[in-house]
This record gives sequence, structure tokens and C-alpha cells, in this order.
Amino acid sequence: MTLANLEARTGVPRVRLRYIADSEILPGNRVEKAAAPKRPGRGVARLFLPSEAFGMVIAIQLLNAGIRRATVSRIMDILGTCPPGVRDFNEVPLLQALVHAEVQWLEIGDGVNIHMVCDPPRIHSSLFQHWLQIDTGAKLSDYDPLVIVRINVRRLRELVR
Repeated sequence: MTLANLEARTGVPRVRLRYIADSEILPGNRVEKAAAPKRPGRGVARLFLPSEAFGMVIAIQLLNAGIRRATVSRIMDILGTCPPGVRDFNEVPLLQALVHAEVQWLEIGDGVNIHMVCDPPRIHSSLFQHWLQIDTGAKLSDYDPLVIVRINVRRLRELVR
């Protein structure tokens, strides 16, 4: 999928998509920049996998909601990596949210905690069962957020597919 395709499907301006694609907000960009990859020249459309496009749009929505850039980067780290002790790539929360229709919402509580909501609750990963602290990954058992930012994952998934 190109930036033009993604803009047409989601309504997110291409300049915002390009900002995310070129920034170090997404985990893969930090690794690639360190390795100094070769990029196509001007006028060559970049292609993105559905999971990459989905992650880009989620990151943009978090930024649009007022979540700080550094926090969005940490959130994308959580969403883009396997939970601790798990090696199955299919357990990556971002991929689960893209593939499983029961994943409905990504919630950010008080700007410091993260949770994903399933309906019905069939996914048993910790991110789908508990609130997690964004900075430490610690599970929170009795957390009741004062402010919640909710991203409609179901709708974004429909737009990106």
C-alpha cells in the first residue's frame, strides 16, 4: 500500500503519513536509521505492508489525540513487539488487532497506561486482560483511569484492509 492509497482510504493527509513514515516513532524506523538503509529516490512510491500502514494510522491518531510523541513511540513499541516470554510473531498486539475482529478499542488511561478491549474477550495476552504501564509494562490490577483516550481499532482496521 502506498501513502496515496492510505490517504485515500483513511482520510489522513499524506504529509502526516510521511511524517510518521520518516520519523523514529515506529520501532522499525529506529532500527533502520541506525543501519542507514538505502531508500528509493524521489518519485518512487514507498510500499507499506497492511500491518505497517495500520501502525502508522494508529500512531497518527494518538498524536492527534494529544498524546506526547515520546509516549506514542513507547506505545508503538508495546504494540509492535511480542509480550515478554512469547516468541510467536502472531502474538504481537498490533497484528492481533489487525487480524482479529473482536479487537475493538485501544485505550490510553491518564496518558500513562495502555489497554486493548476485545468484544468478546477471546485474546488472553496481558495487554488485552489488564491495564499496563506504558513505561514499565507492569500490570495494574485495580486501575480506574480518570481520563481515557480511545482509538476505534475496529474502524481503522476496516479502513486499512
